[in-house]
Amino acid sequence: MKTKQQYLQSMKKLNAEAYMRGKRVPDVTKNSFTRLALEGIGQIYGLSENKRFANLLTRKREDGSRISAYCSIHRTKEDLVNRVRAAR
Repeated sequence: MKTKQQYLQSMKKLNAEAYMRGKRVPDVTKNSFTRLALEGIGQIYGLSENKRFANLLTRKREDGSRISAYCSIHRTKEDLVNRVRAAR
């Protein structure tokens, strides 16, 4: 499971080919608009480190490791209920 900082660094390394209003965004981590979206997603990673929110914001993989619920496929009714709870 990545931390917020690791997530933001991975987005920078990805060098995503993003466009806004027909112009390429050279670095999505520095653009004022895309940075807000990345910070919001990064906040989910940050809250996932807090034991109070971990079960709500993460899912256990078959190998026992945890991944962000934000990026996972909902497999159970509980996953879907937690998705709604997390959105609130």
